[in-house]
Amino acid sequence: MNKLQEQARADFLRTQLFNSPELASPFSSLTVLDALDYQSPELNTCIREQVLVANIVNRMSEPPARINDRSPAAGLRLVRVDRHPYGTLHMRKQDFIDLFDALDLDNYTLYMLQRESYGFQHVQSAPQASGNIVDTYYIKTISLLLLWSHNRSTGWTKGIVIPRISDSVHDSNGIFDSFAQTLFSHLDQVRHPWLLRYVAAAEISLWIDRILEHELHILREAERKTGHGCWESWNPRPAERIGCDDFADISKMVGFSSAALANVVRHIKLANELMDIKLPGGDSYVAPIAVALNLFRDQLAARRLDSEYLQERARNQLQVVFNLVNQNDASISREIAASAKEDSTSMRAIALMTMFFLPGTFFATLFSVPSLQWNEEEVITSRFWIYCAFAIPSTLLVVVMYKFYGKFTALVSRSYRRQQLGSAKDGRDADATAELGLRGLVLDYKIVS
Repeated sequence: MNKLQEQARADFLRTQLFNSPELASPFSSLTVLDALDYQSPELNTCIREQVLVANIVNRMSEPPARINDRSPAAGLRLVRVDRHPYGTLHMRKQDFIDLFDALDLDNYTLYMLQRESYGFQHVQSAPQASGNIVDTYYIKTISLLLLWSHNRSTGWTKGIVIPRISDSVHDSNGIFDSFAQTLFSHLDQVRHPWLLRYVAAAEISLWIDRILEHELHILREAERKTGHGCWESWNPRPAERIGCDDFADISKMVGFSSAALANVVRHIKLANELMDIKLPGGDSYVAPIAVALNLFRDQLAARRLDSEYLQERARNQLQVVFNLVNQNDASISREIAASAKEDSTSMRAIALMTMFFLPGTFFATLFSVPSLQWNEEEVITSRFWIYCAFAIPSTLLVVVMYKFYGKFTALVSRSYRRQQLGSAKDGRDADATAELGLRGLVLDYKIVS
């Protein structure tokens, strides 16, 4: 495991993005949450304060305050670290590494932190020199990332919480405030390592409820626009015609909704995994947690049915949109065919009128040729052959040129298609040659090795 830990830390330091040291302000601060269990509901304390980054390591290590000459039996201390949507941590590299080491977190979790891996992970570290055993836990959900260590001997939990910039319900501040509120309502459980698992599962359950409500409204709106669906089954199909832009908007709405519902199903599985907690027996403080866990499990089972039902409605709407698009295309094709038929009728009328006047025009032109003398006894003069000598070859030349032009364009088109096919074949041959060359290099490398 040591090799994996070393590799994870080295990879994290090499690839993780941090704030530039030149841009870091000496007055930048971080939010720290303290939940202290003095084994008395009147004395249990929750603290939320801003601490300068320069003092954060000392703050995470300092002993808690004594109340009535009594030290807390256990405590939980978390620090908030923000993260850019593209992965940049809003801390300098050295400050973050110092904080990470001060929290006794296992280095392997840096691998998951850098990749923002979804799910739950528990890493048990080897006993320390003092004999203490420190467990490291990692949770990543749609709303936040939690990374904490729990000392079995002291009962203390220390960690990092990284709220997401948005989870489609709250922004990062709303996510953090909701998390802190749920955490501070369970001060009597801070000595247990599974408390943050429970809080994360509770936050997931709240998020699922809000997302399902939102996606239900989205699907109802899609059904209203298409006129198809159980929500609008009592309502007749809208009289107005749905255009191509409307189809695109509805498809986008339902597509986003389908992705959100798939994410809900994933988080239902994650929440069930987080709630698979072995609670200690004989502890009166744990009894309400057991009741809440059973309630959450039943609620998640119902929400799973809701999500599957909404997914089916989303699939139906996508199929409806597909059918409506086909109907719209067919309607447009019929309109084009009708328009073409009207154009064809007009062309036939024009051709008929042309044919009606063409014979008269031809003979009128022919009879007006100066080579024909209608006032003389011999109508055809000796120079009439000149008209025939020009008219007949010119007519034949036009016909030949038309035939030649048609064959020439067909030849050019075939040549272009051959050229395109040849280019595609050469590209495939080049790719195949490159792949064979690469395989040869790999084979040579293996043989040499």
